[in-house]
Amino acid sequence: MKETCKNRQVFLFLLAVALFNETHQTITVFLSQLQYVRAGISNSMMGVLYGLITVAALCGFCSARVTKKLGESVMIHICFFTTILSCIALAFIQLPIVSVAGILCIRIAFSIFSPLQIELQNRQVTTSNRATALSVNSVFIDSIGIGTNVIFGAVAEHSLIGAFGIGAVLCLVGWIMIKRSIAQ
Repeated sequence: MKETCKNRQVFLFLLAVALFNETHQTITVFLSQLQYVRAGISNSMMGVLYGLITVAALCGFCSARVTKKLGESVMIHICFFTTILSCIALAFIQLPIVSVAGILCIRIAFSIFSPLQIELQNRQVTTSNRATALSVNSVFIDSIGIGTNVIFGAVAEHSLIGAFGIGAVLCLVGWIMIKRSIAQ
């Protein structure tokens, strides 16, 4: 844990990943249902959409090919900005098509980003105890998730718009951090 916190590059990277991961998780699993209700989508359609969103996660298999074509930096920018823009659209537009597209875009961006972030995280581990270091990184990411879940929950109790705004802000902060971590 000490090594992770001492290495600024790794610390910023893991913090960025945690913010992105938790924004995705909270919005696609919890807030999506509230957004669907807000947009007037029926309960039966929500089940269909949940299946669609779940299947969309399979697009992660094309991550390596897309990343190779566009480059790691461009891919990171696309994933983070897709999520930021989707959060903003979800906050301000109640149309069913925008709601579905926003949730779907967040899921696809996360699914494409996940293999890339695992690759980048593995490259940053320089210790001979790789498994331990990666486990510590995972605990760090999960610990950040506890804080973001509390923030999302508190804000969502008062305003769904505010919760999506928090998602946009967390991803923007994450993008700034990941940009700094890979630039060093």
